[in-house]
This record gives sequence, structure tokens and C-alpha cells, in this order.
Amino acid sequence: MTREALADRLVNYADAVAAFAVVNSLAFLVALTETEVRCSLVSVNTGVLVGQILMGLAYTFAVVALRRVELRLRAADAPAPTDIRKLLRSFFLVRIGVIWLSVALTLPFVRLALSDSTCVIPAV
Repeated sequence: MTREALADRLVNYADAVAAFAVVNSLAFLVALTETEVRCSLVSVNTGVLVGQILMGLAYTFAVVALRRVELRLRAADAPAPTDIRKLLRSFFLVRIGVIWLSVALTLPFVRLALSDSTCVIPAV
């Protein structure tokens, strides 16, 4: 396997991480449509929101780490033309944007779902 092929594979992995972030957010929202799930999470409302943000940070860390390794692999070869480097950087920024857009869209829906008045918060 060449360095270029490995760098391309890392780009695919970074794409997969961004896609997984979106799918994970959507799956979590679908799970919240179930009354039992929603009511079981009401007591840890803040923890769920913080967990979503931490997952966004974890996905971002993975994408950034993959990008750094990709850049090291590509630096060993002849430098890519400027337009290709800009395009690769744009893809990197779009991946980060997709991750945080999924987090940003998930948070208000989670907040809304967990404010269900039919769920009884257990007494401490």
C-alpha cells in the first residue's frame, strides 16, 4: 500500500466518523420517541445533553487526528497543487461542520423530549 492510498483510506475513515455522528444523533432521537426511554432519561436530563456534546467532541477529535495523520502521509509525497489542498481542507471543515450541526440540531429536540410533563421524576 502506498502512502497516498493510506492517506485516501484515512479520508474515508474521517467521512465515516462524520456519517456515524449524524446516524447516531438520528438514532438517539428515534429512541426518544419511545415513552419508556424518554421517561427513564428525564432524571438525567443535563447528563444527556452533556453526553451529546462530549460525543461531538470525541467525533471531532477523531476527525482531527485522522486529518493530521493524512497530512503527514501526504507531506512525504510531492506537494499537492494548491486547489487540491484547498479542496481537502474544505472537506475537512465540512466534516467538522456536519458533526456539530448534528449535535446542534439534536440538543433542542432532546431538551424538548426530556421536558415531557407526563413523565414523573423520582423523588430523591
